[in-house]
Amino acid sequence: MLRCSSFAGYTKASVERFLMSQAAYFGPLPPGPIAGPVPLKLVRSTVTRAFLTTDGHWTNQLESAAKFTSHSHALAAVQKFDLRAVELYYLFSEDGPTPYDFTLPLAQPLTTP
Repeated sequence: MLRCSSFAGYTKASVERFLMSQAAYFGPLPPGPIAGPVPLKLVRSTVTRAFLTTDGHWTNQLESAAKFTSHSHALAAVQKFDLRAVELYYLFSEDGPTPYDFTLPLAQPLTTP
């Protein structure tokens, strides 16, 4: 699974702009919209690898995890439940994990001096 910790601290828009700028390396894009699977976004603990549920609890079952349609909805849940040490997990198939799934950090753990 691709880990994107090198993008920590950047906004989603700036990361997307960077990734799209690198797409030119692979040749011109075909005209029109690009069709493909739209990944679901899940909030996952970086410590336990459990997924957030809609009521703010944790589960190891993908079926019970809260599935967000946008980055901003997932971030709102992180803020609502005041979560730390979590990542955004992009799930490309509701049937389970695929080799294309990846994560982006959302909230870092609190540090003590």
